[in-house]
Amino acid sequence: MCSFDSDESRRTTPPDSASEPQRERVARQTARTVPWVMGTLAAGVREQGEGLHPAQLKLLMTMHHGTSTPSELAEIMQVSMPTISKTLDVLERRGLVQRTADETDRRRVRLAMTEEGRTTLSRVFDRGIEQLSTVLSSATPEELERIEQGMKSLRDVFARVHPDHHGHQFGRHAQGSDSKQ
Repeated sequence: MCSFDSDESRRTTPPDSASEPQRERVARQTARTVPWVMGTLAAGVREQGEGLHPAQLKLLMTMHHGTSTPSELAEIMQVSMPTISKTLDVLERRGLVQRTADETDRRRVRLAMTEEGRTTLSRVFDRGIEQLSTVLSSATPEELERIEQGMKSLRDVFARVHPDHHGHQFGRHAQGSDSKQ
């Protein structure tokens, strides 16, 4: 039995720190909570979906920071070049992604999300946020404050560990979403 499924993982009181370090408890709690959050976001995405396959949506989310190359995307997404090429073909036909030759090396292909691609991604993301907001409507103001502070702290930790990775910020409130920082 994997430790994720053990009785220990269903405990309602935290184990004593001597037997399990706090960071491991937090890691376990995060690993158990993130799938619920992502499942809720995914439900909104499926509902708004725009007819996008999850792999296509993931590629758009990966690209949203600017241009990139197919090989960079394949590396980031940990998929093969043929998989990236097929996904890009579909997105390009739908007008969501544009391929252009690199100005310095015409053999290289640069990718950019089109305005339609950004608009589509924003609509899909906003629907996922609406789904999360609906779930969070059952939280008390105090719980919401603790959740918000915990999420900011988690984001800060990840930003320190991965300083070159910029978190996804798109959707209707992308610019003002972190106003309490």
